[in-house]
Amino acid sequence: MKYLTFIILLTIATSPAFGQLKVHFGGGVNLSDISYSNLTSDFSGLNSTETAANLYISARPEVGLTENFSVSLDIQFSQKGFNNNDQKNNNPSEYKFQYLDLLPQIQYLILRQVSVHAGLGLAIRTSEKYKFNEVWQETKTRFSDRTDPTYVFGLRFYPIKKLSLQLQVAGSLKNFSALEFTDSLGNELNIQTRLTNIQIGMAYQIF
Repeated sequence: MKYLTFIILLTIATSPAFGQLKVHFGGGVNLSDISYSNLTSDFSGLNSTETAANLYISARPEVGLTENFSVSLDIQFSQKGFNNNDQKNNNPSEYKFQYLDLLPQIQYLILRQVSVHAGLGLAIRTSEKYKFNEVWQETKTRFSDRTDPTYVFGLRFYPIKKLSLQLQVAGSLKNFSALEFTDSLGNELNIQTRLTNIQIGMAYQIF
């Protein structure tokens, strides 16, 4: 086993791509929505949410391991959120969250112009707002947790040199909401929330 590990590390270290640093800058559209599970009839109105379109910007340093494998850290400033169509109880019409996303990932080049990537990361909330009566204001009781462990996977396409197009999905690994849901007797309910984001964007390799 030791010899096999040594051979693998030696193969990586002597690869032409090993240690090659690339830095990509870009951005795009962030389509996000929230989903609920274990809802009771008292909270059925929570299912009236719909996808909200926001923006993200990204800086992604990437280091080659082999000719086809690389690792990278996608550092994003992203806006996420969802729209709420249930206005019966005077609920906010929209929620918007701003995050600093740290998304380490491994990438594999499956074709000359197509790669797949996946990873686990952390989203750090920097602000949270809601729209009520067409006015945006900072939330006093936070809907979301301060940090959100996140998974990510997707595809990248390289139509021309140094330009890439990205389609990826990033979502919560744990309960997204910081709120406690209780029934009429004050018993806590096990309602789970997940925020899922579909990102469509492009990036340019600056070096």
